[in-house]
Amino acid sequence: MNGSSNGTATFSTSYVHITNDENELVIAPGSARGQILSIIDRHPGIHFREICSVANKEVGVVQYHLQVLMAFKNISQFRDGRYTRYTVTNSTLYDGLAKAIVSAWNRPLDKQILSELYDKDKKKHSIAQLARTLGMSRQAISAHVNKLCKSGLVDLTSIGKDGTKNFALTDSARAKLEFFSTRRTIECSTH
Repeated sequence: MNGSSNGTATFSTSYVHITNDENELVIAPGSARGQILSIIDRHPGIHFREICSVANKEVGVVQYHLQVLMAFKNISQFRDGRYTRYTVTNSTLYDGLAKAIVSAWNRPLDKQILSELYDKDKKKHSIAQLARTLGMSRQAISAHVNKLCKSGLVDLTSIGKDGTKNFALTDSARAKLEFFSTRRTIECSTH
């Protein structure tokens, strides 16, 4: 800690004891840092309080290890509304589309809509069908489907003769959800 003339203190972070001779971050098996990195890898898009809860660690401990992991570029963060979410950086799996899926998956109604659209038996759905299936108002479903369309996860696939708009997952969103579900990063199921 260094003092200053105006009475404030500044702290400098030193990573000397956590690196090897090549200045690479050392992550010991079973360490808190290793546990946090593993949690982020298993739950891409997890936010700070969820990390604290899953790791069963104090806020300060998690803050410290997140800071170290970010400084050594093991993880990255992105803003999702009021949350800061974390993903591992050594993977090309977490591109913009993956971040959009992770963000949507963490919002209950968006998750339900994506799960319903993921169902292989039903390639496309109307707002009315989704509203009936999910037990929500058409207005709520419409607002959320529009948000999912803007994020590139859902497309308007057709307009019926009666003006009914039908929506489906984009091919890239379906492929990414398929990958995530086989990796068990997220559960793609309507039940």
